[in-house]
Amino acid sequence: MQEVAEVTADLNFRGIGHGDTQLKNFWIKPDHSIEAFDWESSAIFPDHPDASLIAEIGSDDLKTLMLVNL
Repeated sequence: MQEVAEVTADLNFRGIGHGDTQLKNFWIKPDHSIEAFDWESSAIFPDHPDASLIAEIGSDDLKTLMLVNL
């Protein structure tokens, strides 16, 4: 789950909110890295989002990740 959270945080830092961060929406690639899929609930935010926007989209994604998958 830590790797999924790291992928999600990286997406959020780049201004991408996945929108549905359940474990079923991530898969392990042959090289053992994690990749997100099922992007229908996602949102892309402006280039170089400020810290407050990153925190907002990140808290939504990570809250879903923690609540749904525990």
